Order: sequence, then C-alpha cells, then structure tokens
Amino acid sequence: MSKYKEINLEEGMPTVDEAMSYLKMSITLCKQNKIGCLAVIHGYGSSGKGGVIRVKARQWLNAQVRNGTIKAIINGEDFGNGDALGTDTA
Repeated sequence: MSKYKEINLEEGMPTVDEAMSYLKMSITLCKQNKIGCLAVIHGYGSSGKGGVIRVKARQWLNAQVRNGTIKAIINGEDFGNGDALGTDTA
C-alpha cells in the first residue's frame, strides 16, 4: 500500500453527519482500493480554533485507532515532524 488520497470534509459546507458519512465511506473505499494513506482536510471552523467537523472527525479517527480499524493518525500540526506521507495509515 503506497497510494495516497486526499479528501476535504468541508467542501460544499456539509452538515456534521454528512461530513462523517463521507469520512467513513472514504476510509472504506481506501481499504478496498489498497490506498495506504488518506489525508483528511477538516478545517478550523469560523472560530479558527476548530469547528464541529474537526472535533468530531478527530474523536472518531482516534477511536478507530484504538479499536484497530485504522493504523495511525498524523494530525496536521504534527505532520512533518518525522512522519512521511505514504506511510500505511488506512
């Protein structure tokens, strides 16, 4: 698995439920298509501190790591600190 895909959860201004459905579907498709890394853009919301989509996506992704559904998460603020895009995270 070395392919990379990027999704934008904010595109089209979806509801939180729509964004989360898109995230879950995207992870499923990445696994089916042997895409090893999924970059998820969730934005910071109007406050600049993190909107509801960001918070919900991170909570859900962290839960998926804990239960073994996905292998790892690299948050944007941590990206570039020795982690390389293309690692097996999906």
